[in-house]
Amino acid sequence: MFPNEIVVVVKRNGIPVPGMFVLCTLRSTRKNDFKLVFGPTDSAGRLRVSREDLLREGGNEKRLFPMDYGDVEADFSGELKVTPMNREALSRALTAYSMFNNVSPYPAGYEENVRRARDALEHENGVLVVETSTSDATVKVLCVSVPA
Repeated sequence: MFPNEIVVVVKRNGIPVPGMFVLCTLRSTRKNDFKLVFGPTDSAGRLRVSREDLLREGGNEKRLFPMDYGDVEADFSGELKVTPMNREALSRALTAYSMFNNVSPYPAGYEENVRRARDALEHENGVLVVETSTSDATVKVLCVSVPA
């Protein structure tokens, strides 16, 4: 029931957007949902999130806040929500980075890439949308749209 891979495309006004990030919310049957950030998208606005990526990032969250989370895989409800990160969400991600980068692993270049994505949206209007695909029929994927 846990996804093997999810392919995400971020679009603004129908056009794929490179360099963007998404928030993947793994709904949990116990304790809090896992809210995990992935990105940046490639030149075609595409991002592949593997099972290993989800398990690694979920495990990092659980290690940082062990009382707040259950097991990322065993407690997965079968529902995954994918939200493109807009200016406000990217600003919150930068704040979290400044608070937790000393105690939690972040990918190389994370801060610079998130800042670049936020800056790219600074004077943009429109709506950010995600399109997803997965071969896992048992996983329900909800796609959320947000203002840029």
